[in-house]
Amino acid sequence: MTLSQQATYAERFARTDSAALTSSSTSDITKGYINDGVRMFCTRTGGIPKEDYLTVAPLFDVRSNFAVRITITSGANAVAATDFVISTASHTDLSAASMAAYLNTQISNTLGVSCTMSWNTASWVFSFRDNASAATYIEFAAPSNPSYVNYMNFLFNKTGTQSGVYYEGILPMDCTAEIALPTDFISMEFLQWDQYKLEPAPYDLFLTNGSPGTPRWYSIKNRRLRLAPYPMEQEMLYIRYKHMPADLTAGTDDSTNCPLPTEYHLAPVHYAAAMIGLQNEDDEIYKKHFGLFLDMLMQYKINEANTTPTLFPGVTPEPIQRAPDGI
Repeated sequence: MTLSQQATYAERFARTDSAALTSSSTSDITKGYINDGVRMFCTRTGGIPKEDYLTVAPLFDVRSNFAVRITITSGANAVAATDFVISTASHTDLSAASMAAYLNTQISNTLGVSCTMSWNTASWVFSFRDNASAATYIEFAAPSNPSYVNYMNFLFNKTGTQSGVYYEGILPMDCTAEIALPTDFISMEFLQWDQYKLEPAPYDLFLTNGSPGTPRWYSIKNRRLRLAPYPMEQEMLYIRYKHMPADLTAGTDDSTNCPLPTEYHLAPVHYAAAMIGLQNEDDEIYKKHFGLFLDMLMQYKINEANTTPTLFPGVTPEPIQRAPDGI
C-alpha cells in the first residue's frame, strides 16, 4: 500500500475531508500522521528486521596535546630529538588519509623539513620518509614533555630506530575497533565476522582492546559498534538488526510503498485515523482506530515471537497467547 493510498484510507476511516487537513499539498497532514504511525509501530515493537554489510575503516581521534618524539640523523632534513604535536586542533574519527594530511601539515609547519607521512591502504600502516634520501637513522619515541600525551601506539604502534630514510609502523592500536552503525539502527539481532557469529559483551571490557586479531566479541554504545580484538583486515561483517524506516515525504514519496511488512500496512492507517479523530475531538473515531492500531501492533509482536525456531525440537517454548476479548 503506497503512502497516497494509506492517506486516502485513513481519511475515509476518520470520515473526514482531506481538504480540512491540507496545509501545503493534498493530505500532507494525514501523511505526516502515517509517518508517525510507522515510527510508533517500530518504537513499540523494537523495530523492523533488516540486514546489511559493514565496512571496517581505520579511524583516528586526535587532540592538541597528542604528540610523539622524532629524531632524524644526517642529511638536509636532520632533526634533533624533538616533540612533534600531531595536530593543533581536536578531531574525532579522522580517516587515515585525513590523518596523514594533518601529519604532513604539521611536519612542514613544525619541523620545517621535507618529509612525508603516508598511509598504506593495503597493509593499514603509517610510514614516514625522508624526501632528501639522506638520513641514516629515523627514530620515533614517546614525547619528553610531560604535558603531552604519548600517541605512539595510535600512530606507529611501535617505538625505536630504523636505519635509512624510511620508518614504517604496524597497525595502529584500536584504529579499527569502532564502526558506525547504520543511522536507522535500533537494536542488534546478530552479527557475523567472516561467517562466524560474534557474541555481545559488556562495554567496559572494550575500553582498551590492547591487541589485534580475529574479532570474537562486540559491544554497542550510541550507535557505535566496538569489536574485540580489533581486526587487522577487512572480512565480511554481516549485521542483522532492527531498524527504524525513514519517513516518506508527502508529494515526493506518494507512490512509495509502506516500509512495514505488507500485512501490517493498515497499522499506520489506523494510527492516522485515530490522530485525525483526536484532532477533530471525535472520541469514538480515536478510540476505535487507536485500538485497532494497538491490536495490529500486538499481533506483529506475537507473530515475531512465535516464529523464532527452537534449538531442541523436543523442547517447545510456550507460545504467546492473545488475551481474550474484554480483558
